[in-house]
Amino acid sequence: GLLLLFENGTKASHPDDETSHCRIQSAAALASFIEDILNPFKGLEEDKVVVDVQTISPFILHLIYKAAAIVTERLHLSIDLELNLKKARTFRKILKLMGQRWLAGGVSK
Repeated sequence: GLLLLFENGTKASHPDDETSHCRIQSAAALASFIEDILNPFKGLEEDKVVVDVQTISPFILHLIYKAAAIVTERLHLSIDLELNLKKARTFRKILKLMGQRWLAGGVSK
């Protein structure tokens, strides 16, 4: 819920000072929240997995997917290109790693 709240707060369109302040605060909170989502997966850059993908809830996977979609949208809008490109690459690795769990569940012999 917080992810959607912060995302929508960054899209506020009224030009007054109060809305501008809300947009700035939402953008800062969104950036911090996305960093918090990425923190448990920092070992992926060195190919070190610090999270047991077998025990992660599907709800966490949805959160990761939604955060990746937000970062991708920010890339499309040319917002913090270098930083968001790095985050998008990390999310791609995370989703690829998480996908292995779901693919393994559908294998039958």
